Amino acid sequence: MSPRKPIPIPIPAWLRWREFRCRKLPPLIFAATLLAVVGLWTASVRPPAIVSRAVAQKADVVALVAGSMLSLNVDKYQSVEKGETLALIQPDEVRAELDAFRLRMDFLRSQFDPMVEKKRNAVDYYRLRLEWLEQRVVLAVAKVNLRKAENELSRASQLFQEKLISKDQLDLSQKTVEALAAEVTETANLVSEMETAMEGLQELDVFADAESEAITKRLQAGLRTHLENIERLSQPYALLAPIAGKISEIRRMPGENIVKGDLVFTVTAEESTQLLAYVKHPIQTPVKLGTPVRLQTRGTRRKEASSRVEGIGPEWKTLGNGALFTEFGANSDLGLPILLTLPPELEVRPGERVDVFFTTP
Repeated sequence: MSPRKPIPIPIPAWLRWREFRCRKLPPLIFAATLLAVVGLWTASVRPPAIVSRAVAQKADVVALVAGSMLSLNVDKYQSVEKGETLALIQPDEVRAELDAFRLRMDFLRSQFDPMVEKKRNAVDYYRLRLEWLEQRVVLAVAKVNLRKAENELSRASQLFQEKLISKDQLDLSQKTVEALAAEVTETANLVSEMETAMEGLQELDVFADAESEAITKRLQAGLRTHLENIERLSQPYALLAPIAGKISEIRRMPGENIVKGDLVFTVTAEESTQLLAYVKHPIQTPVKLGTPVRLQTRGTRRKEASSRVEGIGPEWKTLGNGALFTEFGANSDLGLPILLTLPPELEVRPGERVDVFFTTP
């Protein structure tokens, strides 16, 4: 009698799935996770050789004259173009220029004294001419003061409309403008009358020698120079943007007094073309001009690009505790500055950090 063949017991599909899930699925998930971690570590988490920062090009705007801020034409973080007018300054150097002019006239007048006894009439004529020239300067200064008073009246009117000053202060500004306007009118009439009187006294000009002509030429040249300076200083001085960028700092507001050499604005360029990094001592990888590197931005959407070393500092610098330029595995506080070319495709803003990886050429 032949043996009976065993009949296979059917295994349900759910039982096979449970066996696969309990015995084979965990090792597969572990292996896949391990590969993913290794890949992420190699691509994203691996520490860079150094960390660089995009160089922010800044330009300080300094006042070259002393005066008061007349108007402010920009706001903070506003974009400006190179050569754009940022503010106007009303200079305060007219009085000093007038004093220098008077000293020069006193010196030139003193040269006429030895000839007073010999040619008194001619000297009187030249003294009258000097007084006429001096009144012209006084008229120019009076016009400058009137212009400043009118600017102050305009500013006071705005403040009065905003209820920041009283009616008495506004009236005081108006009376000041009226008084200065009257002074300008009277001085102009006096200059006109003296000019008319001089036209009738030109026959008293009997100086014909070389000495008198030389004195006259020096007088006229000095007068012309000082009058040009007074006219130049009477106009508002414009502060211009030295570079294109954004206004990152404003240190003076309209109405404030400004001393010559004061920092008024700081303009920061919106784009950067270089990266600055510090290689800490001791150097693990030799750094030379042209050394290739790989750049990688930070964030969720990282970008990569190739670059090269375009500059190496002449000396080691001490890095403080807050230094952001660190080298993996280095404990020294000395850093050698290097400059890297920043590719535009990375779209890095000034001051942003960029990871740097040294590569073999």
